[in-house]
Amino acid sequence: SLAEVDLGVKMTLQSFLKDAGAGEAVWRRFRPSFIRAFNDAKDAAAAASSLSDDYVTKGEFRLLLSYLGYYATWFEVFAMVDGCSDGTTATDDRRISREEWEEGIEKVVAAGLSWAPYVALRSATPASFDEMDSNGGGYVLLIEFCAWLKAAEVEAATPAGLALAAGDEQLAPAAPAPKPAVPAAKEAAKEAKPAVPELDTFLRAFAFAAPSEAVRREEAWRLWDPNGNGYLSLAEVDLGVKMTLQSFLKDAGAGEAVWRRFRPSFIRAFNDAKDAAAAASSLSDDYVTKGEFRLLLSYLGYYATWFEVFAMVDGCSDGT
Repeated sequence: SLAEVDLGVKMTLQSFLKDAGAGEAVWRRFRPSFIRAFNDAKDAAAAASSLSDDYVTKGEFRLLLSYLGYYATWFEVFAMVDGCSDGTTATDDRRISREEWEEGIEKVVAAGLSWAPYVALRSATPASFDEMDSNGGGYVLLIEFCAWLKAAEVEAATPAGLALAAGDEQLAPAAPAPKPAVPAAKEAAKEAKPAVPELDTFLRAFAFAAPSEAVRREEAWRLWDPNGNGYLSLAEVDLGVKMTLQSFLKDAGAGEAVWRRFRPSFIRAFNDAKDAAAAASSLSDDYVTKGEFRLLLSYLGYYATWFEVFAMVDGCSDGT
């Protein structure tokens, strides 16, 4: 429960600092952020019972610990701007006015470039206030500030964004399209080649991992799960990838060629995805469930990209 998390954070800080008073002081400083982390974590995995969506389960605990760090950092930035002072002081009213935002914008960007390395903070401008003020009330509340930061991380598919997107179908990012590398030396830059056509094809074929493609994902799920049991085996994923590529290219041979090129990476994506959500049954940890399907599609893109780099180095040649 939230009360147990609150107490757990307090005890952890006191134990870590070996000082009950110092631990309580840190706990009090960041306490307003705990509910944000708790609410995000308790919805991360598919509900296994009527209680799952109201509490953090063991399968969501790791995410909760990460979220506590994210939201505590975001709260520190928020408090720095609120009242135009460091930390939480008597002048804070738990909301940021436009004047406070504009006055504190330089400190916000500086934080984003150093101790709070989040996308939205690094690129913050005075105009960002209107992006955060979702209800047009003239003030930015902590919940709005956090939602703004979270959305930017998810859209950029940063490590924090991928963690924060767990359970958020509407926010989940697709695998990013490949970009040309930026070599350190000018000579290397001259030798750099454009993105691999086969990899580009693979990533475009699985672009329906994007937030706006829920209908296509539903269609794909029905195709990949032909027996309708709600679980995908590695063999079903392997066949699903092949059929998707062949359909995307409208050429069975060309689709199979791309499938064969990246096939060694599929098991890595499968193994990562099947453990993403808390097990709802004895089968859940051996198969990819529908609740993990979106993550699987994203993971296929990541692992295919990493495999392409691996294959490029292995044998000192492009591809396999």
